[in-house]
Amino acid sequence: MYPKSIEKLISSLKKFPGIGERTAERLVYYIIHQEKYETLELADAIKTIKDTIKICDECCTVSEQNPCEICVNKKRDKSTICIVEQPKDLWAIEKAAIFSGLYHVLHGAIAPLDGVYERNLTITKLLNRLHSSNVKETIIATNPTIEGEATFSFLVDQIKSLKNGVKISRIARGIPYGYTLEYQNPETIKIAIEARKEV
Repeated sequence: MYPKSIEKLISSLKKFPGIGERTAERLVYYIIHQEKYETLELADAIKTIKDTIKICDECCTVSEQNPCEICVNKKRDKSTICIVEQPKDLWAIEKAAIFSGLYHVLHGAIAPLDGVYERNLTITKLLNRLHSSNVKETIIATNPTIEGEATFSFLVDQIKSLKNGVKISRIARGIPYGYTLEYQNPETIKIAIEARKEV
């Protein structure tokens, strides 16, 4: 039906989350009608991300340097770690400009039905950080979803099992159940962080 080059690009675009056959077709035709330099800019931007983005050895976020800018910032409060599911959640909290501690990115939430278990996340790395550092408080900021709640409960049990006196808090429920951090406005995130509760 399509030339092989178009079929190949449609097939590649369909691998993106939320992109189906029709959306992939529309994107391909958009690319075809773009000026060549614009298409090459897009291709170059994708290549640059793959060449330059690294996973921070400390907090597991994505960054162009390792350790990341937040972990090496001497002004950050190293006694507090905020635990989030994804880098985009970290960026949402940073936009709220209310938190000055460090982060830990799990890269997902426990979701057995989707084949995601605790071993697939960076939980072991988190526990090693808590065991070998002077962290006094962890703020668990998993998303208010079924998977986020399951991850929260698992983290509480694991952190308490360290028996090192680390305080465990969670962000307040200013964020509606079923919504993710990335779509919250900074003021809502600010309220949730300020009104966090000890577990």
